[in-house]
Amino acid sequence: MKKKGFTLVELIIVIVIVGILTVIAVPIYRGYTQKAKWSEGKALAAAILTGQKVYYAEKGTWYEITAWVEYDDVIATNAMENKYFRKYKTGVSDKYVNVICAEVFSENEDIILYQFWPLDMTAAAVYPKWLVTDSGGGIIAEEW
Repeated sequence: MKKKGFTLVELIIVIVIVGILTVIAVPIYRGYTQKAKWSEGKALAAAILTGQKVYYAEKGTWYEITAWVEYDDVIATNAMENKYFRKYKTGVSDKYVNVICAEVFSENEDIILYQFWPLDMTAAAVYPKWLVTDSGGGIIAEEW
């Protein structure tokens, strides 16, 4: 009479294969989720800079928000409904010369995402378009 079932060796092989697939899949999944979170911040920063451009076109000067806010009437940008990036500020960059900056902050992730825009459109860019840092200022990623 033959016994039905799996041998111990077959079970160990299956467990090893599942472990290898997990080791490969988890970092890839984390990368995708991180990019999805950052895309929310990039969208918020782009909306802030759009509001800045409209304000500049109407008033001839850049608008400054120096404290972290969730909503501002002047540039009509609302971050209250966002899941990850719920606070922002904007104004002339303290990191680069002749650059306007939108900063968005994620308390959950403890990161700040910056988008930069030149004050003088004819000047060559000597700064990254996007910058992601931890709240202490350590660079996590940048896009030139």
